[in-house]
Amino acid sequence: MKNKIIKDHALIITLFSTVIILLTQNSCVLTQTPAQVPAQGQAQTPVQTSDTTQNTAQASVPAQATVQAPAQPPVQIPQKNLASIQIPISAVAGKQNIPIGATLPLKGEASILGNQIFDGLTLYLNQIRKDKNAQFFLSLSAIDDGMEITKIRENTKALTSKSPILISPFGTDTLLAIKDPLLQQEMTVFFPIDGSVLFRTSQYPSVVFFRPSFEKEIEALAHYSIVYLHKKKCAVFYEASEWGEECLATTQKVLNKYKIKIIAQAAYPQKTVNISNAANTITRAAPNAIFCFALTKPAYNFIAHVVNKGLPKTAFLGPSFLFGIQKTLQKSRGVSVIVSSVVPDPKHSKLEIVKEYRDNMKKFFANKELSPFSLEGYINAAILHICLTGCFANLPAPYTAQNLLDTVAGLKEFNFKGLKLNYNPQTRTLSQNIWLNTGDHKKEWSMAKRKIPV
Repeated sequence: MKNKIIKDHALIITLFSTVIILLTQNSCVLTQTPAQVPAQGQAQTPVQTSDTTQNTAQASVPAQATVQAPAQPPVQIPQKNLASIQIPISAVAGKQNIPIGATLPLKGEASILGNQIFDGLTLYLNQIRKDKNAQFFLSLSAIDDGMEITKIRENTKALTSKSPILISPFGTDTLLAIKDPLLQQEMTVFFPIDGSVLFRTSQYPSVVFFRPSFEKEIEALAHYSIVYLHKKKCAVFYEASEWGEECLATTQKVLNKYKIKIIAQAAYPQKTVNISNAANTITRAAPNAIFCFALTKPAYNFIAHVVNKGLPKTAFLGPSFLFGIQKTLQKSRGVSVIVSSVVPDPKHSKLEIVKEYRDNMKKFFANKELSPFSLEGYINAAILHICLTGCFANLPAPYTAQNLLDTVAGLKEFNFKGLKLNYNPQTRTLSQNIWLNTGDHKKEWSMAKRKIPV
């Protein structure tokens, strides 16, 4: 009994001591000094004080201020609302005028292609200006960028200050240069001359493509090489860049479906014609088919080098960029280059849009050669014009960038003067068609086959 009393007494003392300790701790909390939380973006500067001053300040601060402010999330730059970006319209010569912009390589290594695209765009716009029944016309501002990143960005900023509509920028590098404003949806970009998949994702809803991806072109070229030419020892020559490396990876992906591996691959440095090392590497492997993903000058030098090294029977295949050297190589070296195309044969196609293009070339640019790139520029301007016409016909003013994008997205199973357009919402691409230019300039290019044999 005595032991029980002693234990109870000890328990009471313990509990009483605990209460005293807790009360003492609470009293201490009330006298703690809170950390000063700087305003967002403001540096926190420590203030030196004497012990007496610090204790005096501590006594008057409430306990709640000791709680640390939660970490601020990273600042997010808000995307512009495409529905709030208006398409500017002005009255010129009694008609409505809509400005559009283009940054293109009009000088430098890609100037031949850049000028052909520009010719196609201006060709269609000239046609509109001459059409008395046209409700409005498009006014194009085109600036040379020489494929230089700084100029591309400067041009884009200047052009989009006047209009949110850019048309037919050239190449993957141009889109990469303006990646940030595209992510922030500060503009709309219609029909880039680019087959990369990098910008065919949901991250870039303001970019719309006419031309199919590089994969579609490579499928057509591989099918022709393997099934028709029976050439399966494949090598790849490519530019050391985003688009070149994507084409290399895509070629291996396509060839895997035929259970074929690339026997040699070699790159040349971007913006150079230094092809010797690549040519020597590929020549040693003795391929009978070489896929070339390069601009015209390095591709020409490479093919000439390889032929001189003893591979005259090799098949050379490449995307539409090689069209410009096809005739020259055939005449000077007797070499045939098989080229894929995202548009029909500009010289022989019987499609209405191509006939219209040829007629207008005779009227406005009689001294210029017909080419798939000027035809593509012409088609791009024509599709943009009919979509703007659709906005005006079916929607009340003011018209916005989102209105225009929605109109393009509505092109489902649409026959546009013989061209079959079918908007794919996943890739935001209008065309899936590829034509094959085998170098026979007397026959119309055939629609390419891409079916993989089982």
